[in-house]
Amino acid sequence: MQTKPMDMSRKLNSILLIDDNEFDNYYHEKVIQNNNIAENIVIKSSGADAIAYLKSLTADAFPELILLDINMPGMNGWDVLDEYEKMGISGDRTKVIMLTTSIDPDDEKKARSYAFVFDFIIKPLSDETLIESISKYF
Repeated sequence: MQTKPMDMSRKLNSILLIDDNEFDNYYHEKVIQNNNIAENIVIKSSGADAIAYLKSLTADAFPELILLDINMPGMNGWDVLDEYEKMGISGDRTKVIMLTTSIDPDDEKKARSYAFVFDFIIKPLSDETLIESISKYF
């Protein structure tokens, strides 16, 4: 992991990590922290917890970036995307990036069919991939 923080003129207010894998959450949180790109990092280990959390927020408190895994027990990433879509949050406010182990081109195609999904990244998140995504979308 990189130890020198990314030089950004403005940090993101909040990033939401949604993944059932505790190790992945720990690692990805460290990558985000080491690059100094967000004021707050919220971690939810299930899709249901993530949706409940998002529903508890006012529109102006929504995270600017959501990193979402596909394969989770119970409510998987696709279920989260469907519920999120019903909430009517535009991609102008919050960007969703799929962060997954799936290398299936059909999964990537399906993810990109959602207007608010901006990218499809294979785990683990790296400093370079994080910086590239932040620079591209923010």
